Amino acid sequence: ARGLGLERPILHGLCTLGFAARAIVSDGRVGCMGNAGHLRSLSARFVSPAYPNEILETLLWESTNEAKTEDLRSSQSGQPQTRHLHFRVVAQPRGVVVVDCGEAFIHPGAHCGLDARL
Repeated sequence: ARGLGLERPILHGLCTLGFAARAIVSDGRVGCMGNAGHLRSLSARFVSPAYPNEILETLLWESTNEAKTEDLRSSQSGQPQTRHLHFRVVAQPRGVVVVDCGEAFIHPGAHCGLDARL
């Protein structure tokens, strides 16, 4: 870390993103039921370093400008539809956003052939 000009070791970005993914999949409102196989894609922008032993708070909300919320949850056939979620990760107690502009696509009806429970 010092070789890169940092005062202390940082949490690797992929680890930080992994914490966000776990929070999304574990959130009961999302519809993954703890199964990471329902997470179809995940993208985000790293904006500040996170440090080991910090609490990473994942803030999550559903896109509201694409369609009505009920349209995202089920189609006319009653099958679950892909949900477009947005997220950001805040390092506490510093209150610093470490991951921003996050997007996750969830398809609760998808079956990946694995039971990828977190």
